[in-house]
Amino acid sequence: MKIAIVHNLYDGGALNLLISITKSLISSNKIDIFSLNNSKIDLLRKISTNYFSYKLSTTNNIFSHLYQVFSELPQLNKKIAQKINTNNYDLILIFPCILTQSPYILQYLSKDLKTFYLFTEPKREFYEITSFDYYSIKRFLSRILRLPIKFIDIKNCRSAQNIISLSYYEQNILHKVYKKSSYVIHPFLSEISPIKIKKINNHKFLSVGALSKIKGHDFSLKILKNLSNKITILGRETKDTGHIFRYAKQNSIKINLIKTENDDKKNLLFKKFSLYLANQENEPFGISTLEAADSDCYLCGRNIGGTSEIIKHGLNGILLPEDINISNKILKTIEKNKYLNFYKTCKIDVSDTISKILKIYNYIYAN
Repeated sequence: MKIAIVHNLYDGGALNLLISITKSLISSNKIDIFSLNNSKIDLLRKISTNYFSYKLSTTNNIFSHLYQVFSELPQLNKKIAQKINTNNYDLILIFPCILTQSPYILQYLSKDLKTFYLFTEPKREFYEITSFDYYSIKRFLSRILRLPIKFIDIKNCRSAQNIISLSYYEQNILHKVYKKSSYVIHPFLSEISPIKIKKINNHKFLSVGALSKIKGHDFSLKILKNLSNKITILGRETKDTGHIFRYAKQNSIKINLIKTENDDKKNLLFKKFSLYLANQENEPFGISTLEAADSDCYLCGRNIGGTSEIIKHGLNGILLPEDINISNKILKTIEKNKYLNFYKTCKIDVSDTISKILKIYNYIYAN
């Protein structure tokens, strides 16, 4: 097959999904990648047949950012679409855009092409409280200026021919916000017959994610009060970092922050912890939670977002209520055990994700 992949993503879960899909497909297919930034450019060039760069200019303020969104970005997307429309691709995979979420190219691609948009989430800042200073004057004015992007995102998404969502939670969000239907494929997740695990409890807690409000570290710190005096967080600093450390101080908990993006180091880190906290706020799916499950960590996470599609309550972990006191009591019961007895219910398998995408592709385009 001749496949085109289009993205404007920075480092993170969605870009890692793109890379994994490309690595799995390249051995028996021709893959052309069209990118609007240089994230992991050397790796993407190495694993693709052709790599086409359409790099955006550097922005210095919100007004130049808006110029990018309203002028530069659609122009570049039209150029990419023109190239794809005339090159007889068998399959086009469209990934999100860091600026508009749903990319402009969805409007410009020929409707005769076999196109799939891998939907991850809406522009959450317009629908949720996404930072601790969400109601500050600066944030409020920024959202007012950026409000047209919300409607660009909606228009672009509604132009999508076929959509794949990462979870049933995101499928519902997609239908609610965009009035669009989708197929659900949990990325990397392959369900297996339950395998019994008996693990020594080392009473160490790990969480993964940037130090931001939407990653729910404040919830983790609150439910650990009088239970543990330390948590290890693998992530990067953000504008919310100060708030997170203040929560830690208020609850007498030390944060061991590890700022590595190296996947090998991350996988080794999972092996060193018995308890994993997945308390993200309305996370679309949670690749890191799946990685922790695959590494035989006992999962403890909030029953919101896509987390409940990874954590099977009472099997590979436990889903926590929003009540801080109740969640704290539940964790105390689990943490005091010398051994953790649970089941492994899933594993990471990229080939399974690929086969599900191709199954949907064949279902739609068999004739």
